[in-house]
Amino acid sequence: MRKLLLPFAIFLYPMLHAQRISVPPGSLTEFESVLVDDDQRFLVAGEDGVAFRTTDGGDTWAPVTGLGPESIRDFLRLDDQTILAASDGVVLRSADNGGTWSTIATPATDDLHALAQYGTTVLAVGRSGWIIRSNDEGLTWTALSSGTTERLFCVAAISATDHIAAGKNGTFLRSNDAGTTWTTGSLSVGDDWVGIHFFSSAPLTGLICGEGGTMARTTDGGISWDIIDTGIALEFGGMASENDSVVYVAASNGTVLRSTDMGLSWNAMSSPAFSDLFAIHVRNGMAVAAGANGTVIKLGTGMSGVGIAGHFKDSGMRLFPVPASDHLQLKMPEALTVADRVEVVTLDGRTVLQEAWRPRQVVDVSTLANGFYNLRLCNDRGMVACTLFAVAH
Repeated sequence: MRKLLLPFAIFLYPMLHAQRISVPPGSLTEFESVLVDDDQRFLVAGEDGVAFRTTDGGDTWAPVTGLGPESIRDFLRLDDQTILAASDGVVLRSADNGGTWSTIATPATDDLHALAQYGTTVLAVGRSGWIIRSNDEGLTWTALSSGTTERLFCVAAISATDHIAAGKNGTFLRSNDAGTTWTTGSLSVGDDWVGIHFFSSAPLTGLICGEGGTMARTTDGGISWDIIDTGIALEFGGMASENDSVVYVAASNGTVLRSTDMGLSWNAMSSPAFSDLFAIHVRNGMAVAAGANGTVIKLGTGMSGVGIAGHFKDSGMRLFPVPASDHLQLKMPEALTVADRVEVVTLDGRTVLQEAWRPRQVVDVSTLANGFYNLRLCNDRGMVACTLFAVAH
């Protein structure tokens, strides 16, 4: 993965009513796909076919069986009962809302990464330039000639005839004949494109995001694109929108970007997690993102709720003594001295302590109950670093 450094011009959303989502103990799977039904019911899946489903907003989880031994990289809901899942050269299909799954053979001989639908047409793209199409809700598939062997990570069906597929090393393909032929598009940026979305109220307006942090916008159906400065130096993992009002982008360091004006401007929200996020989905006002180390983040309407499950990236901070009893001393690399305040946050997201950052900081934790907390270093741009510590009096 690559970092793209951009001028910083964002506003950080406050973290309100944060709620921890706990996946089953020991589930440190790298989640690559999410499917949301509402604020209580959603599904996460990833490596080796490992998947979990919740019906109570993440309080409890049950394993999903029948998805096979390979990674699940994308879900697509066709109707209230029919769900498709992209895997290693096959598509998994459920006709009973995920209760049972059948394996559908496809012409693809390698990983499939993304699914898209327009009307009765479903497209899937993947490694080695594979593009396949189904005209019967995923029951049978035919191969399309993409003209590339580059890995394709995302696909959009703008209309019955106009499709876009994009992926590794800036690969960008357009078709105006329902996928029969594909031509190289004009988006000549060398990022790995990982997420794409077009707006129903403005069908020619769309967004595409890259793993290295590039965001681009089109208003002519993908013929030409303008680079959008999101104002944040993060890697992007995926894009989702329920309607034209809000677009979400999953990013590195546990961050989700949000736009309310079709991608012209962006806000970012940090979570207590530093794990990279690779997938995001939104429906009925609930957005859920997932990623490395079993991380799951739940964002309610307006991004008012955030929950996480996972591990924290090593930020370079050193805390001692650990566990802490009365006081906690901080030591961190000089590169992280851009912080101007210290926050102590419970695992369910409540800020219990906040004070100005100073060299050789000593934080008084004598009034905190025994347990685990997140210590975050922040400035006016957001969270700089985060790590986990314990209190034991």
